Amino acid sequence: MKKEHVMMAGLALGIALIAALFMTANLTFAALNLSSVSQILTNLLFVALVIERALEVYITAYRQPGRANFDVNIKRISKEIEKVNKMPDGTTLAGGITKEDKLLELAAELKPHAEQIEIYKSHTRVLALRAGLVLGLLTAAVGYRALGTVVEAGALSGFQLSAYAFIDVLLTGGLLAGGSKGIHSLTQVFGNYLDTLAEGAKATS
Repeated sequence: MKKEHVMMAGLALGIALIAALFMTANLTFAALNLSSVSQILTNLLFVALVIERALEVYITAYRQPGRANFDVNIKRISKEIEKVNKMPDGTTLAGGITKEDKLLELAAELKPHAEQIEIYKSHTRVLALRAGLVLGLLTAAVGYRALGTVVEAGALSGFQLSAYAFIDVLLTGGLLAGGSKGIHSLTQVFGNYLDTLAEGAKATS
């Protein structure tokens, strides 16, 4: 058995043991109706959109200056390639280089700049994801929590209450960091479920 499998099995057993010893109360879900569920999903979507927009501004302000040099070089070389492409085939340029050789030379010059900007974009995406997770966790830490909107935690106390709050922050932070698209998909799933219920009710009436 692989080391990772042993670690996962040990972690699962440890969580089960902790639950058996310290977490004896069951979670109670709040009584929800169509209106309250819609409001919960709308609130989640709104908060996720606010985080996305804020991140877009901060990341652009922080990363755009570093990308400017790549954009300038790529634009310059691309314009030169376009200019050379318009020349008749067989044209000889200054220095005795042919049109075809010049295009190959420009393509070789463009390649490293294109690769660098792709790497830069990749680093920016990673930075945005990590920053989004931090903002999502901070938002949950100050009090906006997904589970808290659907679970009545009044019966919890001590270690179980602290563990519940910790998990709620982690789940909400991850959900918000995933962006508005994921929450929108969740909203669509809920909408499809309601449509299915409505069709079933019509079929039996």
